[in-house]
Amino acid sequence: MDGKKTGRQETDAQNGLLVWSIAVLDGDPELNAKAKSFAVKISAPHQPVLPDASIPGLPIIPIAFGGLTVTPYVDSASKRLAYSYRATEIHAAQIPGQAAHNAKAAKEG
Repeated sequence: MDGKKTGRQETDAQNGLLVWSIAVLDGDPELNAKAKSFAVKISAPHQPVLPDASIPGLPIIPIAFGGLTVTPYVDSASKRLAYSYRATEIHAAQIPGQAAHNAKAAKEG
């Protein structure tokens, strides 16, 4: 929804596309709790679909964003530096060694 609570979905002021917010979890164990989760907004004509790229034994789906921009700003409530994340697309992340593993499995199977 847009920030004005009008009941309509937010649209991107620059391109008129719908804005979708995706909750993201950073798996870095060294990050503090506040830095682990954040939202990335994607402007698109239709709701983005998360990739079906689950990895056995991994509790999250690794994703990557295309056209990612990060804009720093001062949060008016906390008076601290914060960041706004926007992207143009979402897709499955390339995991080092995963492509070789998949090729080997396909060859053996």
